[in-house]
Amino acid sequence: MAKEQVLATAVSDCGLTSSPGVNVGDSGRTVTLDGKGAEDVTGQAIEELVCVLVKVHTPDVVMSKLESTRALAGRQSATWDNIEASWTYQPDAGMEVTLTTMN
Repeated sequence: MAKEQVLATAVSDCGLTSSPGVNVGDSGRTVTLDGKGAEDVTGQAIEELVCVLVKVHTPDVVMSKLESTRALAGRQSATWDNIEASWTYQPDAGMEVTLTTMN
């Protein structure tokens, strides 16, 4: 599988290709995942976000950081293999994760 298609394939494998709140851009090189929050009920369930993260082999340490992110932490980021991730969390808006494959 081409490196730039890893993200789009993960979205497809998780059955989220046409889900609202999941955007694949930059010819499959970027994926934005909009998680559900207290007031944002149209986003993805946490299980769906985790599915994509597992499919792209997110390291345990990054998963732990994602799980422990609080609203006051601001935008967080991590890099592994050929993937850069950034995320924010707000209780009302949920978790938003952007994954990008690097050149």
